[in-house]
Amino acid sequence: IVTPGLVAPDTDITITEVGGVPETNDSYTNNLRISAAYDIQYAVNQDSPLLATARATGVTRAIVTPGNGSGFGRKSDSRQLVFQGQGAVVQLGVSGDPITRTHAVMVLELGESGAANAGGGRPATIIVLKASLAAAREFARNRAGYDRGASRPYDLSPEDLEALLPVAQGKMPLLVHVHRAADISMILKVAREEGLKLILEGAE
Repeated sequence: IVTPGLVAPDTDITITEVGGVPETNDSYTNNLRISAAYDIQYAVNQDSPLLATARATGVTRAIVTPGNGSGFGRKSDSRQLVFQGQGAVVQLGVSGDPITRTHAVMVLELGESGAANAGGGRPATIIVLKASLAAAREFARNRAGYDRGASRPYDLSPEDLEALLPVAQGKMPLLVHVHRAADISMILKVAREEGLKLILEGAE
């Protein structure tokens, strides 16, 4: 039987070997300076033994995304926000460059986990998201001033602001882990207000 290849969306294949062993898990970072800028393309392992298993089940492409590192001592800090980092499209063939598209999505955690990362309840997540997008746009308009120290300080690092700019401009999709109906309605409203390209994951 021959079928089209399957696509595994929102997976950690190629960046995690054993989920419960932090030494083999590159799906997250504890670096408070890097959240949105965390880019999993640099962690993809094309020699992972898990790829053969995935291919045997018909998977030929994957959207590989970072996670929140819960259970591995990821620090809660308002600077870390709700952004998990940037995902990439990976092909699971036996040869060639495994990465077919970098900076494919920006991952954001909404709901209880997102609220914890933002340092408060659900409203904190939304406020931090909107403030981060505004800061990225402002940073883009006044990079020279930032370099001279002539702009206001930001909670986010310049690396994170740079990474968030395509999201703020509606060019990079924002993949949101969301489950509760009220949270889904809220993020849809925010996406309309901010002009975001939105992907909902979970949404049950």
